[in-house]
Amino acid sequence: MSPIAERLRALPQLPWLVLDALEEHIAVIAVDGTIVLVNRAWREFMRENGGSPQCCDVGANYFAVCWQAVQVAGDPDARRAYDGLRSVLNGERVDFAFEYPCHSPQQRRWFLMHATALRHQQELIGAVVLHLNITRRRELEEDLETARRELTEALFRARTES
Repeated sequence: MSPIAERLRALPQLPWLVLDALEEHIAVIAVDGTIVLVNRAWREFMRENGGSPQCCDVGANYFAVCWQAVQVAGDPDARRAYDGLRSVLNGERVDFAFEYPCHSPQQRRWFLMHATALRHQQELIGAVVLHLNITRRRELEEDLETARRELTEALFRARTES
């Protein structure tokens, strides 16, 4: 390995630098639901969207936040997130993924939540939770569906007018 690569590999903070370089919002959740680690993108999203460290940062309980959204707002997506993450952390599944809307007053947006079991020496110790912004893909899917519908209607009109 080159000296430059060796120096990079020897950096004790390399794992943190890698996590913070990613644009996906990433958190590590303990088996009891406690958030034990978040990356830069997670914290930035929290700050930009009015989230508080008490509910969304290290030390907060991810289950409690989801459950509150279910109980207070009746949010079915929060229920799916709660149930899916719980199934991973109970060892019933190795991973769980689903897409959900997360619109703000300024923009429409969608995310893919993916939770993957985290193991150490065969013991389930938590999960890595990733939220990936899939807004552009969803907008393209909507545009494609609109174009398909318009084309179908135009073909129908052309047939009936002939």
